Amino acid sequence: MVLKNVIRYVALTIALCAMGYIFYNSSQTATSSSKTSMGVSETIAEIVVPDFNQKTEEEKTDIVHKINVPLRAFAHGAEFCFLSFFVTVFLRTFESEKFRRFIIPISTAFCFLYALSDEWHQTFVAGRGAEWLDVGVDTLGAFLGSLIAVFVSYISIKIYLKRKNKISA
Repeated sequence: MVLKNVIRYVALTIALCAMGYIFYNSSQTATSSSKTSMGVSETIAEIVVPDFNQKTEEEKTDIVHKINVPLRAFAHGAEFCFLSFFVTVFLRTFESEKFRRFIIPISTAFCFLYALSDEWHQTFVAGRGAEWLDVGVDTLGAFLGSLIAVFVSYISIKIYLKRKNKISA
């Protein structure tokens, strides 16, 4: 019971921190957000594109822009995957037989609603706007995070029970 409470409060704390991180990212102006993502895209390009530094500035810019679009989508999905993972872990600490089958839909729905509020929040930030595609990517990431959390907790419980049975035998 103590372990379950520790897991519950740690998962809740991490989920709240993830929500704060998402809110912080959405509070950045379009200029600041683009500068950050373009910087990350350029770093990736320098690592994965052969002879990137020998290319013309126009070629470099084109490559960075091509990396930036999927990178931003991945970042959206990853933030919500992370959030949903810990929301799901938190919910699993309250698990009952009736509740078990609804954990993934509840966690995903919670994250979907948070994604909607996040996009709405961005409409108040200079140069930012709401995008339905972002909500979709966020929700897909959340669904994946819930699936991963259920899988990890299932495996963890199996390992725990196996060790417990070895000790008591």
